[in-house]
Amino acid sequence: MDGGILVYVQSEELAGQLSVAVASSGLQVNCMTHPDDVCDVVRTSSNNCLIVDVRPKHLTDETVKLLRDLLAESIGRLHLITLGSNDWPTQVAAECEQLSATHITCRVGWERDTTTLDQLRQAFVDPSPSFPKPVHRFDTPSGEFLTCSTEMATLYDRITRVARINATVLLTGESGTGKTTLARMIHDTSDRSGHPFLKVSCGGLPMETIDSELFGQAGDTGSSESSRRIGRFEATGQGTLLLDDLDLLPLHQQGRLLRVLESGEYEPVGATQTQVNQARLVAASHIDLAPQCQKGAFRADLYYRLNVLELEVPALRQRTEDIPSLAVDMLEEIATQQGRPIGRISRDVFHALRRYHWPGNLRELKHVIQRAVLFADDGRITIHQLPTAVRHAGLLPEGSTGDHSLPGIINQHVEKTERELLEQTLRACHYNRSLTAATLGISRAGLYKRIDRLGILLPEREAG
Repeated sequence: MDGGILVYVQSEELAGQLSVAVASSGLQVNCMTHPDDVCDVVRTSSNNCLIVDVRPKHLTDETVKLLRDLLAESIGRLHLITLGSNDWPTQVAAECEQLSATHITCRVGWERDTTTLDQLRQAFVDPSPSFPKPVHRFDTPSGEFLTCSTEMATLYDRITRVARINATVLLTGESGTGKTTLARMIHDTSDRSGHPFLKVSCGGLPMETIDSELFGQAGDTGSSESSRRIGRFEATGQGTLLLDDLDLLPLHQQGRLLRVLESGEYEPVGATQTQVNQARLVAASHIDLAPQCQKGAFRADLYYRLNVLELEVPALRQRTEDIPSLAVDMLEEIATQQGRPIGRISRDVFHALRRYHWPGNLRELKHVIQRAVLFADDGRITIHQLPTAVRHAGLLPEGSTGDHSLPGIINQHVEKTERELLEQTLRACHYNRSLTAATLGISRAGLYKRIDRLGILLPEREAG
């Protein structure tokens, strides 16, 4: 069969309705009842239309599996037509979006509705098939990681390889790209997974206590052993220690860290006995450290020591094909946590999410989904629950990612510079809002307005 219409029949009712709907189309129709049969036909033929009913009462586990198999295998040349209520159900929303499905709203008696039938026939004769990139699967102790992005697939593959090597790893990438999650993935995939995984935010440690936080502190002379302070290196044991925001570590402590990397040795504050580090180190930075070395803000010898295994994490705007599945996963998690079941997502929501530039990356996407769940009505996410900037992105035509006029480009650069300055100052001031405002020479109220306007997300423990 080539160039025909495949119909996945979940019920006799659907078979009867579709036979009425396509009776006058003059096209070849093949009704199938088993998902594997559909996949077999799509593998061996081309230019197929596949009709699947995703109305809630017809949405079975087999239907969900079929759509996921089609997406995962990226087989054939297929145009998917979904019949449903107003929007795709959350169980298959990401798959339908990534399969570029044409959605036709069906109400009671749709097989006799002229408008609906015209839409269906038009979809038959002008399918414009568009299949997504292949889905890459990675099974790890942290869970299953799926991506349509070649860049992320390469990164996951390198992480699984690096995890088996007992060496320090440097993760670089913009804030909010998921470096902590990837560091955890390295730990869970390594032979150290049975030991602790600890994280230290170098930008969140007070200057006067950094040494004792990292390396520990000896107790007072004559005091009990319990009075000494255990540092993060010792507490991690044979596990993995993530040093986040490494670019904010002062130069003095950079020298001590370099010694640990070179010899594995360090002394707690106030102690004379040398201890040996057993932990594996993973360092993370949201900025490129090479220019910092040229400025003298970061030790070049430490950077060269870390740069042996450097993994760059792509920004979300560089992997927009993953946004639908990421958004649905976040939605299901957040809706469950808040006790607000969301059954449907408007298709224009996906359109907007994929065209927004996401300066805050995954962290910002999660914040947007949290907001949408909070304001959702009738168990449905619509474009109206998205922030203004994201909604406006949804108005851009296919292929656009922003305002390409000269004023628009200038505004984007100004906003990017302002965001970077504000984020760097917040981090340098350990997210102390009063100190940040004073450093920038603005009021606290002005600082709050800029944080809100730029969509800067503060760490949860500092954002209260």
